[in-house]
Amino acid sequence: MKIALCIALWLGAASPVTAQDDETTRLLEDVVALDTSCRGGSGNSEETWKACGARDYVSYLLSERGYCFGKEDQAGFEMEWHACTGNSFISSKPDFASP
Repeated sequence: MKIALCIALWLGAASPVTAQDDETTRLLEDVVALDTSCRGGSGNSEETWKACGARDYVSYLLSERGYCFGKEDQAGFEMEWHACTGNSFISSKPDFASP
């Protein structure tokens, strides 16, 4: 997974957010790796669903720290992590209701 994370960061999948603490930096790295596992995994795999759930929760933790993914006027391929602004998409707390 570290190789995928390095490639994602090298390709610019995570934005160069400035002035963050070490934990926020790790969360930004984790959310990129989890997104890669979520989007690249089999829809039938429990591991894929775990990665998607973890990604959603890490996204929420980042939003609690003032980081958002994408803005209202952007297409999906343009979205990246950034310090939240007035037109940013803010991640809500995921609902992990039992089946």
